[in-house]
Order: sequence, then C-alpha cells, then structure tokens
Amino acid sequence: MMIEKQDITSRISGLDNSSKHMMIFVTLLVTVCFQFSDIKIFNIKVYELMLLVIASFTIWRVRKLHVFIFLFLLFFILLVLKTIIQNPAMEFFINTDLPFLKMPYWLTVSRGVEYFCSIYFVFLLVDFFKNRVYSLYEWVYFIVQIQTKIFFPIFLLFFILYFFDILQFKNFQGFLVYDTSGSYGEVSARLKGFFVEGGPFGLYYSYLYFINAWVQKELGIRNYTISFLIILIVLMSASKAGYVLIILYHLIQFYFKIRNADYSPVLKRSIVIFSILSTGVAIYLLLFMYLGQIGNELILEIVGDEVDRNWMMGRMAAITLVPNMLSEYFWIGIGLGNYSLIRNNPKFLGGFPEIPVKEWDLTGLGGIMDMLVDGGIILFIFFIGIFIFIFNMVKFNQSLLILFFSFVLPYVAGAQFYFIYPWFSLALIIILLNNKKSLFSGNAVL
Repeated sequence: MMIEKQDITSRISGLDNSSKHMMIFVTLLVTVCFQFSDIKIFNIKVYELMLLVIASFTIWRVRKLHVFIFLFLLFFILLVLKTIIQNPAMEFFINTDLPFLKMPYWLTVSRGVEYFCSIYFVFLLVDFFKNRVYSLYEWVYFIVQIQTKIFFPIFLLFFILYFFDILQFKNFQGFLVYDTSGSYGEVSARLKGFFVEGGPFGLYYSYLYFINAWVQKELGIRNYTISFLIILIVLMSASKAGYVLIILYHLIQFYFKIRNADYSPVLKRSIVIFSILSTGVAIYLLLFMYLGQIGNELILEIVGDEVDRNWMMGRMAAITLVPNMLSEYFWIGIGLGNYSLIRNNPKFLGGFPEIPVKEWDLTGLGGIMDMLVDGGIILFIFFIGIFIFIFNMVKFNQSLLILFFSFVLPYVAGAQFYFIYPWFSLALIIILLNNKKSLFSGNAVL
C-alpha cells in the first residue's frame, strides 16, 4: 500500500472551515489525552475535564454503540454498582486526611467517571471518522509525528540540563525529569514527561512504537527516524515495561513472518518455540536485574514522614498484598479503587509496614491484574471474555491483530485502564471494522 502524495496537512488545508476546525480539535484532544496524563485542575485531570465537557454537549449524538464499546461500558457499570453495594461491609484503613474524591464511595464514582471518559474517547473517534473522507492512516501517522518530533526536542533539552547539573532538582523533582538517587543511592536523571514517573511514561512511548510501526506498514513507508526517537525516549525514561513491550512487538512481528513464510510446519513450530523461549529468557534477565537491584538495597522503614515509594509501595508491596487480598475476596474482589484504602490492613501487609494513605499506593501490576483484584473472579471472567470476543472478531486480519495487541499489552505491562492511549487502538479497530473495504483495498482513504 503506497502513501498518497498529498499529506494530512494538505488535506486539512483543502477542507471547509467547519471540517478543518473539527480535524484540528480532534488532533489536539488526542495529544492532550496522550501526553498530559497527570496535569490536573482542582484535582481533576485536564483530559478528563475536556472529555466530560465534550460529552455534556455531544452525548445526545449517541444513538447506537458498537458492541465492543457497549460491553466495556456494561462491565464498568457492573463494577461500580458491585463496589457501591459491597463497600458497607468493607473495612477501610485511612490514617491521613484525603481529598473527598479519594474517600470511599466517592473514589468508586470518580474511577467510574474515568472509565467512562476512556470509553467516550473511543466513541468520539469512531463517530468522527464515520462517513469522513480523511485518510485515517495518514492522520494516525500525523499524530505519531506530533508526539515524537515536537515533544522529543523538549524532553531531550531538559534531560540534558538536569543530567549535566545545569538545572537543579528540588526534592528529587524537576520539570519533565526527576532524580532517582533517593532510591538508588546515586544521581540518576530519569525522564518522566508529563506523567507521574518514568515507567508509565516510557510504556506510553513503547505503545507509540507499536502504532508507528503499524501505520508505516499500512502506508508503505519506512521512516526509521521516528522509531529511533521513540527508543531514545524510552531509554531516557528507564522504563522496564517499555523495554518489554518493544521486545514483544518484534516477537509478534517475527511470528507473523514465520507463519507466512514457505517453511515446513515442523521448522515453523521449532522457530516459534525457540523465539518464545529466548524472548522469555531476555525478559526474565531484565526483571532479574531489576529485582536484584531492589533486593540489594531494600530497606523497609519509614523515616519520619518520608516514604520510599520504590521499596514500600507499588509492585514490590503488591506482590505480597494482592495475593493476600485475593485469598480474602477471591469471588467478588475488593471493589473498584479500594486497594489504596485497605492496603494498610494488617491481614494483607505480610511484613510490609503501614504507610500514610495520602501517599496513594497502587499495585503497579497493570490494569488487567487490577480488574481481577477489584472485580473478583466472577466479573474478571466476563472482562476477559470481552477481549476474547474482540480477538475472535479481528483474528482474520494481521493489521487488526497488531492493533489488538497494542490495545491489550500496555494494560498487561502496567498501564491502568483510565490511561487513554491504549483505547486509541480499540477506536482504530472499530473504525476499520466499520469500513472493511479499507482492510483489503489498496487505498488508505476511509
């Protein structure tokens, strides 16, 4: 499939004013939702506020939901209702003052609103590209270029300024960069962008690595510059999950190449098994080095009001706390958002110390695992069933399968389901399924 000579900016300039403004607005909305995940106004994330305002003016347009959107919406409604019914029987361990949006019940509602925003984001994109003449593939490529070519120089500049001590960290924090010496014992600048930490930030850019490779293949072009910039950003973020996601992308691509190659079935299976095992070993070694570093320096103590987030919170604590919670609430789960509010329960701590709840500990194990903990096995089976249903709908087409993996894997690697960017892939899947001709024709224009 060859890219058309007319690029997306040329298309925008050729549109009427109304369509031009809509195209620019949707592009800005996607950029805000992707990049500014932790920028807040009155404790409400900016992109969620934007989506809620848009929903208040456009929800009347909802006449029919795609089955994928409907199933996710149904699941999240059931999860919210189950938690509200369950909460009176829950024992919360709150040892500090919290904003009202993080208190029991209010937290469940606010989480539900976040998931609604994610789903409505999908609906907006699907609705926007319905009966449109824009090139979807060129527009996606344009989005990727914005995230790399525009933001990379900014990220690199501040990373260099802090790395060479031209700018100083304040309490280990800087603009777009932070210092991990509080955890690792030596000055180590780590890029975080507009995210809370480098891990989620690097995972986001590894997702863009997926999307960039996918869209370039669909357009029949090769631009290694963007891939190189993305890899540099992931390296500066030092995101282990980001490294793993990029490795998995190449494993998936390698599998497709072997599957389509003219080899004997035995040779194909042997190559695939060897590739899976070698990739598993590589990921294991990466995680082993990470856990080894943690093991050498792990000190489980609170000094005054200081909390070492790396050693006492996140994945390290969740590896112990989550199994303990599941043993107690295996069938119905602990409830949406309740992990931070009950993690100080002595029954769950398993040797880890109590922390101030205001530090707001999360599992860091990814949205998929969180749905098991929050919803219990009953709702989790329904949840996984949605993904199986989507997989069965897209497995006929390699392009859709790549998008499916780009949707699922970030949530396995550590992203929460209120992160918007993986939902972008679900929107693309629905748009392409609604316009099946684009999957088989040589024209990328929808």
